[in-house]
Amino acid sequence: MAGVTNVVKVEANKPDAVEPATHINVKIRSNGNVPEYSFRVKRSAPMKKLMDAYGEASKIDIRTIKFLFDGKLLKPVNTPDQLELEDGDEIQVVEGMIGG
Repeated sequence: MAGVTNVVKVEANKPDAVEPATHINVKIRSNGNVPEYSFRVKRSAPMKKLMDAYGEASKIDIRTIKFLFDGKLLKPVNTPDQLELEDGDEIQVVEGMIGG
């Protein structure tokens, strides 16, 4: 009986019936000498958490950099869902950007 139950569970998880993941993996790449970092973030978490984590990991004061996705400036209050980020997307970090 256990084998039959497992087969039923697998069949119930068809690709069109799968709920979206609650977390995504995002890469952050700098235009400077800082290496690329990857983070796993909740889709509903404010970007401030990701920005702070990047600053801590790279030892950069995040007040001196800007985060961009598809050329758009990211705000700390935005969430990955609001920005329509997908698993594997890349965020650019620009240092020394004036204005903004």
